Amino acid sequence: MARTYQPPQAPLMRGFFMELMIMSTFLTPDEIRELTGIARGKAGKTREMLQAAALRTMKIPFYLNAVGRPIVTRHSIEGQAIPEVSTATWEPAFSHG
Repeated sequence: MARTYQPPQAPLMRGFFMELMIMSTFLTPDEIRELTGIARGKAGKTREMLQAAALRTMKIPFYLNAVGRPIVTRHSIEGQAIPEVSTATWEPAFSHG
């Protein structure tokens, strides 16, 4: 029976790269803390409530996930250009007749 080559399995590395890929889409909680300057709640408000208010003040787009944590896309922070939508309109070709 012939054996085929099996690359070494590295479940930790696979998990690491998958986590890295997921983390690169959204800012981490530490990055949101650094961005807003808010590390803990105060005056009866949670950290997440204060961070959301700070993000609104900074006009940074975000949404709240199911547990109320502000989620910010990395794309909105890095300032990558958004492709412009073409404004060209279609006009019918009338026959010259």
